[in-house]
Amino acid sequence: MTNVVPLVWRLLYTGSRERQGHQSMLRISETGFEQEKPMLSLEGHIMGPWVEELRQYCDRLLLESDGLVLDLAEVAYVNRDGLELLRTLCRRRVTLSNCTPFVAEQLKQAASC
Repeated sequence: MTNVVPLVWRLLYTGSRERQGHQSMLRISETGFEQEKPMLSLEGHIMGPWVEELRQYCDRLLLESDGLVLDLAEVAYVNRDGLELLRTLCRRRVTLSNCTPFVAEQLKQAASC
């Protein structure tokens, strides 16, 4: 039997232990459009190899559109590299929406560095 993964989402998983005792996972779902910009919903952790995966995914969408919206409502953790990516994406026509209070504080602290 062949596993078929729907094109509207990707499940990314690694056994790396960047945060001690935790496995990182990031789910990226293309969930439609907001103000004529593609919207991605993210779930899990933006860290480790998934920072580069997210960067590449966003780069591809930004070549095809005049902006992008990232829904961060289900993001539980963002490491330093992930925060830098989010800050860089904001300078490239990407809107961050629905940040949890924890992630919003992480972004605020990263901006003050």
